[in-house]
Amino acid sequence: MAKRDYMAYLLRLWREKSDSPWRALLENPHSGERAAFATLPELVTFLVDMTGYNKEFMMHDQTMSKEETAVTLADEQAVKDVIQALVTAWNNGDSDAWSQNVTEDIRHTVWNGHHVFGREALTAGHTHLFNTVYKGTRQVFNIRWIRFLRPDVAAAQWDAQLEGVDDTPKVRPLAILVKQQDRWLINIFQNTPILNGRATTNQ
Repeated sequence: MAKRDYMAYLLRLWREKSDSPWRALLENPHSGERAAFATLPELVTFLVDMTGYNKEFMMHDQTMSKEETAVTLADEQAVKDVIQALVTAWNNGDSDAWSQNVTEDIRHTVWNGHHVFGREALTAGHTHLFNTVYKGTRQVFNIRWIRFLRPDVAAAQWDAQLEGVDDTPKVRPLAILVKQQDRWLINIFQNTPILNGRATTNQ
């Protein structure tokens, strides 16, 4: 692996792990050495040691990485805003507002396995729910993680609890979002029920 490629590899991992409280645990692909960093300057120092680039060169690339990170953080916030918009729309019983956050060709799988294709059908389904069995209910979301598969494709998962109705399991939705004309929209939505109120996880 070339030095520049290695540096890009580390910076990419840094950005992907930016939501972690310990920031990042990076592995040297040559030696297998792992190191954690709390700040970007610590990462730069590590890169200097590992790649042999001088400090001036690294500081130049550090500036570039900050700009790139800002874009990534902006996209991450945009994805979080989409998820929050779903909560707000549900709690307001607004099916049109809910559907503003999905693509026209969305594929949506409900917690009981029912599949809905397309924004129009999804809007109609939510309109029915908001006027009948889920009228007056509220959603509480807790985002677990967001991962960018490509600059214009992201995956996100969160815990969701529906309040105000009995016999509805807690679910853990998984969404695939795509960036279209500078907007993040949900293209695939999968609701997974947490059976018996229990779920295991390693993060």
